[in-house]
Formats: sequence, structure tokens, C-alpha cells
Amino acid sequence: MIEKIFGPGSKPASAQEAAAMIGAELATRVSNSGADALRAGDLERAERMFRQAIDLDEKAGRADANAAIRLGNLGEVLKQQRRFDEAELMMRRALTVERSSGGARTPEVAGRLRNLGGLLLAAGRQSEAEQTCREALEMAEACTGPDSAATADYLTSCAMAMQESARPERAEALYRRVVEIRQRVGKENDAELAKAMYNLGYFLQRFNRVGEAESLYRKAVEVWRRDPRGDPQGFSLALNNLGMLLTFSNRAGEAEPLCREALKVAGSTYGSDHLEVATCLCNLANALSALRRWTEAEPLMRRALEIKEAKLGPNDPDVAVCLNNLANILQSSGRLNEAEPLMRRHLEIIVAAGKAMGRKHPYLEPAANNYARLLLEMGCSHADLVAKLDRIAPGMFA
Repeated sequence: MIEKIFGPGSKPASAQEAAAMIGAELATRVSNSGADALRAGDLERAERMFRQAIDLDEKAGRADANAAIRLGNLGEVLKQQRRFDEAELMMRRALTVERSSGGARTPEVAGRLRNLGGLLLAAGRQSEAEQTCREALEMAEACTGPDSAATADYLTSCAMAMQESARPERAEALYRRVVEIRQRVGKENDAELAKAMYNLGYFLQRFNRVGEAESLYRKAVEVWRRDPRGDPQGFSLALNNLGMLLTFSNRAGEAEPLCREALKVAGSTYGSDHLEVATCLCNLANALSALRRWTEAEPLMRRALEIKEAKLGPNDPDVAVCLNNLANILQSSGRLNEAEPLMRRHLEIIVAAGKAMGRKHPYLEPAANNYARLLLEMGCSHADLVAKLDRIAPGMFA
């Protein structure tokens, strides 16, 4: 979550206080520039601004709620860059500052815990993430009540952690509780209700309950469509995922207009070089590819790949997904020699990502299978195929 800071409004009593206030206001302005950059997807500038603001805090000895916000925001930037160890350090510092400045059990501390839980989940540390999110939820329920709108956000975080730690039944119950809370405390066209329905739909889609997921996605889109300016990010995401679901349900003709609408909303919301735009381009290209319109799909997928490489670096698993999709387009249109280096690079990235995680990457097997099928289609012998796989990941496919 991106947090902006509002500067102090009181008048200084002395020159020393005036200097401190000027320093605090400067740190606030720099930090808010970082928040704007983060919202726009400019992670490099956001990191630079937040580090400058934190440096100003440290030089002045400030350790208040605003300092905690700046530390937390830098943690969010590092999380998005997948620099999880550095992000954890910043988020734990933010938590320590929040506790020392405002008390051990406050809504603000609960928020810091929830953000830390989200980071741990992104880093693949599911059991720690669940424990942290549960602590945050218990604190939030104590502070604001078990059925408050604020508590619903913590329920969502706990549900996400539980679904990743193989407790889908408990996760589903929490997602449904969030929908019930939003229906009770919100309005019929409330963007938060749409988000709750979207989250439940996304969860159900992951467990192959496609019909239920589609129904929830459509309800979320209907709510957001009444006021798309209320939450354009959520609206774009729901359109995108509904389109993706339809594509993979062999209904690409229905998916195409939804994917085009998602791309339009994301472009107007984030700008043309944002990662969300890349995701929309990728999904539209997949829909067109399913319709065998490969000449239209290819430039969209190449543009998605270009954005992701620029934002995430050449060796990120999200880049690998784009490489695989582009290779599939080329393979489907008979350009096997052009597809091969892309699919090989896709597999290499997945292998490296698994090594960094300390375990087999969940995409490893499908990545290897895709590459093997392509090699066989190119006339590669079984012995050569095994040798090529072994060069990429020695001993892994023996």
C-alpha cells in the first residue's frame, strides 16, 4: 500500500523548532514525490525519493509515524523489485518505529504487520506470512471490531496467506466473510464490494471452479462499470482476469473485447509503460493467438515483453512468462527457429529462479515440457533433447 503524508500545521515556538519543522516538511515533500513515482510505476525514482526522505529523518533523529510511513513505502518499492531481504529490513524498521512512537497495539501497528505479512507471502515464506497476518487480524479486530470495514482488509490478507499454505477451505471462508462485510457496510455500487467479489473469484479460479469464478468476476465488473473512475485499477484487473478466464475456457471471442477494454483502462490510469499495461497486452495477445490471429498477437506480446524487461530486468519470472507466450505465438505460426531461443531462455530463467528460492520452481515442469515439445517438433532426437535439458539444468531432468 502506498501512503502519502500530510505536513505539520502548527507554528514553531523557536528557531530550533522552525528548523526541525522545515526539515520535516522537506522530508514529507520528497516522500510524497516518491509515492507519486511508485503509483506511476517508476520504481527507480520512487526508491531514490524514499531513501532521500529517510536520510533526512535519520540526520534529524526523527522516529515518528511519518518516518515509519517512509520506511514502509521504501519496503513496498523493494518488494515490487523482488528485493525481498532488503524490503523485509525496511518493513521491520517501520514496524519498530510505529510501535515506539504510537504504542504496541494500534491500528497503525496492525497495518505494518499486514504489510510485512504480504511481503513474506511474496517471498514464498507462507507459514511466517500466515502467522504475521493472523497477528495483524487479531489486533485489527481488537481495535476496530470483528465486522468492521477496516477488519475486512486484514481478513483478505489472512485468506491470501492461508490459500498459499494449503488451507483452501479456511481461506474460502475468510474471502466469503469479507464479501458479507462489504455487502453489509457498503453500498451496492461500492468499489470495495467489487474488490471482495473479485478476490473470491480469483481464489475460486485457482481451484478450477471456473463457473463460480466467472459469475463473481462479472458481478465485480458490473459494479465497477457503474463508476469506473472510483477504482480504475480494480476495474482493469477484473476485466483482464475475466478475459483471461474466457480465453482459457475456449471462449476467446468473448474475451477479446474485455481484454481491449482492460488495456484502455490500464493505459489511461497508469500510462503506456506500466506493468499493468504489460499484463493487459499479454492477455489480449493470448486471446488473439487463441483465435489464430498471430500477426496481431505478436507485436502486442513483444511490447509486453519490452515493458517487463525494462521494469523488472531480463531474468525475472514474469519476463519468462512473456518469453514463453511469445515463443508459443511463433511456434503456432510455424517459426520454430525463432521460437527456440525464447523458450530456452524462458526455461533458464525458471531454473535460476528455483535455485534462488532453494526449491523447485512451480513452473519448472511445464517450462521443460514446452521446450521439449518444441525441440521434438524441430526434429531433435531424444538423446539430443536430454542433452540440451541437462545443459540448462544439470541432473535436474535425469
